[in-house]
Amino acid sequence: MKNIKYKLLFTIGIVATVLSFNRCQYPFENSKITEDLLIGEYFEAHPDTFSVFAEVLNKTGNMAFLKAYGEYTCFAPTNNAFRDYFTQKGLATESSSNGDLINLVSQTDQTDLTNIIRFLVIKGDTISSDKFVDGPMETPTMQGQYLTYGTYFEDGEVVGKINKTATIEQKDIRLINGVLHSLKNVIEPDKRTIAKYIEQLNGYSIFNEALKITGLYDTLNLIQSPDHDTIWYTFFATPDDVLNADGIYSAADIGKKYATETIPADSALYLYMSYHILPKEYDFLTNLVTAQAISTLAPSEVLTFKQDGTTVLVNDDTFAGIHEPGYEVDRSSSDETVDNGVIHFTKGNFFIKVRYPYAVYWELTEQPELKKMAEFRKTGIYGIVNGQLANISWEPEDATIDYNYGDVNGAYGHTFNDFFYVYLRPAVVQSITFTTPTLVKGTYKIWVCMRTQSSAFGTGRGCKANIYFNGEQTTEILDNTTDYNIAGGSGHYSDGELNLMNTKIYNYDPRTYYSSDSITLSENIANGIANNWVSEAARYASQYVGTVQVTETGTQTLKFVAISGGTYAYVRFDQIHFIPVDEDQNWPRINYKDGSKVYKEDLEAGNLPRP
Repeated sequence: MKNIKYKLLFTIGIVATVLSFNRCQYPFENSKITEDLLIGEYFEAHPDTFSVFAEVLNKTGNMAFLKAYGEYTCFAPTNNAFRDYFTQKGLATESSSNGDLINLVSQTDQTDLTNIIRFLVIKGDTISSDKFVDGPMETPTMQGQYLTYGTYFEDGEVVGKINKTATIEQKDIRLINGVLHSLKNVIEPDKRTIAKYIEQLNGYSIFNEALKITGLYDTLNLIQSPDHDTIWYTFFATPDDVLNADGIYSAADIGKKYATETIPADSALYLYMSYHILPKEYDFLTNLVTAQAISTLAPSEVLTFKQDGTTVLVNDDTFAGIHEPGYEVDRSSSDETVDNGVIHFTKGNFFIKVRYPYAVYWELTEQPELKKMAEFRKTGIYGIVNGQLANISWEPEDATIDYNYGDVNGAYGHTFNDFFYVYLRPAVVQSITFTTPTLVKGTYKIWVCMRTQSSAFGTGRGCKANIYFNGEQTTEILDNTTDYNIAGGSGHYSDGELNLMNTKIYNYDPRTYYSSDSITLSENIANGIANNWVSEAARYASQYVGTVQVTETGTQTLKFVAISGGTYAYVRFDQIHFIPVDEDQNWPRINYKDGSKVYKEDLEAGNLPRP
């Protein structure tokens, strides 16, 4: 799963505007507390607020680990939250005392209470509120699911909610073994499967019928059991009224609508429904927008995702200069977590469409396992062992690579300021293999983005490697000493000149040309045009390593096999770009601060990203 953002900020624009103009009304300002207590001890020390939650912890046998040293994030419902919870179940009233509520804990199914605890506690990470962005938390709960955060404007105030329903009462209570956020509501994990959820949802009878006719109901009804692990799915559900507006009133109508001379109605129905399923995926909208394209259960078919302001669109694409409007996702109801995946809801009806090659600007460090680590994008150097990352492996197996974040060894300019540090030479890491994101079938040029090792540093740091795409060797090699510089004192090389040298500039430093002063800005724009918008971080070059054919849409493999390298030879892997051969290979560039795309036309027009 693409967790968790590595992160691109996926914040609702309207709420962000409200925040900027209403900071004085924000209810959580200056609420940080620090106490020399463990989380479990804090609950016991504040019985007026947390005596019921403490009792739940004790009865379920979960208090011990919150009284132990480690790293935890706990979202704890208050006594008032449990009063509302038991009242809704008909077990208590608004006048029930805390003692009455404590007695009710013993009368409640202990499995349900254990599920609540495991759903509200994140182990191995301390997530303070400054890490909250609209979307999933960066680390799953002990239940294995991700909590989501959202900001909402209610009664003249901006409030933060967990899983859309639980309002945060107090945030950032910092304790010895983690951080605590109190909640005004009790939230429980939804133990239904995707199939059961849709079956019980009003207004989705056509999709429910179609799932059962195609047999995909059984696929989406699997949950974790002693016999098998959970197989995650992400599902896009379209309501009956949207289908009705498209002339569809039954599952059979779907098959008839999309049947062709070569695809009979029953097969068309299956393809339609499988196109709404992302297999082995647990993806929230933030992940999908970041990924851009994801394989579906329909063979060799993908969905593409784009954010337009606050709107998320499916299959909104431009091919050959022609815009194909997409279909809006209902953000208010999407990101619904259930026992075997995530459900999103659409405002439009979409079917498989012809796909064309799609440029992918791959941030290598955004590996699901790394994003779950507490150290992700925290300054330092972290060793990674073979087997730790599902999509990256290397030889020999006992070698290690490093994940670096920050201005380590004076290096800055990597996208998001992090990179993989790999001693790619025959004596250390002989080869490294990456499993790519989904690529749509077509022909691509591959560009490896890295901090180059200039010849000024001698030959000891330089290394060369052969490249293999899906097992086939490309026509070019990787040479990490290949860089660019000023062209004969007359400015910088043009993009065309750089391409002739198998290189391009891939990153953009917003500090180089931006100015709030209009006169200085005008001068900076002129300099940018003259210097091909090169930043101070001019050693960051992207090297062309071959043109490849993707024969089937999906993930691919890219392997680097070391040819030579001196004692100190290494590669700082930042990004890899897969760009269709008929598209611009040089623009957009990547803003290394936040990973956003920077277009030449915007720069020349004076629309420069702020530092």
